[in-house]
Amino acid sequence: MITIPARFNGPPGSANGGYSCGIFASLVDGDVEVTLRSPPPLETPMVVTTDGDRVLVHDGEILVAEVRPVEIDLEIPTAPSPKQAEAARERYLGYERHEFPTCFTCGTERSDGLSVHPGPVMGTGVVASTWTADESLPSEDGQLRPEIVWAALDCPGAWATMREVTSDAVVLGRMAARIVEPVLVGSTLVSYGWQMGADGRKAYAGTAVANERGRTLAYARQVWIALN
Repeated sequence: MITIPARFNGPPGSANGGYSCGIFASLVDGDVEVTLRSPPPLETPMVVTTDGDRVLVHDGEILVAEVRPVEIDLEIPTAPSPKQAEAARERYLGYERHEFPTCFTCGTERSDGLSVHPGPVMGTGVVASTWTADESLPSEDGQLRPEIVWAALDCPGAWATMREVTSDAVVLGRMAARIVEPVLVGSTLVSYGWQMGADGRKAYAGTAVANERGRTLAYARQVWIALN
């Protein structure tokens, strides 16, 4: 059984996509891809079952997520510097209009979230934001829990793609991620995202988290779905 605490919401009434994917990814060893089939509920026990090499997560009769092993191959752009990411943060479009302002990762109305506010980095196709791995976040031995790192990888992909595809809100449909090095509590970090194409209501993105020296700590590839 898995239950996601209310703190880690994305859209109102459902869990943050990246956080959820990180929790579900922990059910399978190695690199995995998580497909969200329906919005993950909050404060609700979900049942975990297996089907061959897949892990399935259900809320009653509703299939919430499917987890399967996968190989992740991703070309990662050079990380913006903290100075570039901080300047980009000031251009965050979410300050003007945000469909989910209480989102744990990128919400503008949260005092206990990640405050990842990715804006465009001038002269690039990348959006980026600085943020701090503060002590209130779940951690073990001074390292952020993997699901928090997945959450930090989540929303930059939406802000890199959504204004190019639709004026409607977008939600995470699929995510595969790899944590390369531990993300340390107290560190200043850069989360960034870039476009990888679109097909109708689907948009594809890559994201990464880097430290202050530009070293890649984690990265992900994603599929975003425009709500219509």
